[in-house]
Amino acid sequence: MTKRLEENRPLVTITGSLKSLSGQDDLTEALRTLGARKMSLNEREVRLAIEKVTGTRVTFSETAVRAEIATDNVMLAENLSLHMGLLQKRGEIIPLGPEQGAAGLFISRDNFDNELTILRHVAEGKNAVSPLVTGGLTAEQSGGLTDGQRQAADLILTSRDRIIAPFPLETQQNRGGL
Repeated sequence: MTKRLEENRPLVTITGSLKSLSGQDDLTEALRTLGARKMSLNEREVRLAIEKVTGTRVTFSETAVRAEIATDNVMLAENLSLHMGLLQKRGEIIPLGPEQGAAGLFISRDNFDNELTILRHVAEGKNAVSPLVTGGLTAEQSGGLTDGQRQAADLILTSRDRIIAPFPLETQQNRGGL
């Protein structure tokens, strides 16, 4: 009997327990569901509204959150500033000021951390590799390309950077280069 128990010992994992407890199959959804259970209804509504108005963008405005909530929850709309202040105090949302060019906007801690990771990867990639071609394309190699295509190809082939973002020439000039 002991031998059978050792062979068929049930395996319990933390992730399995979280999934079972939340009723979700995906770990991310399980964590989100369990985290939502410990929040008040109003806090959950504010977080949901922030997610909706942020969408695929990085930042959001309190005005957009207010408009989203006003359609569903009049009571919460009156206390939105209180809930936004609470999230700000906890560091879960960060206000952006005029020096970031985004006065009146906020960024979630997750989006902020993601943006820092991207910038860190770009900075680490500066001058990190040898160029694919040292002199760029010859006239013969770039025969069928437009000026812009040739410039983009030269940029990619001669760059020492691991990450390259070719922009139209006028955008490069407005940004002061890459």
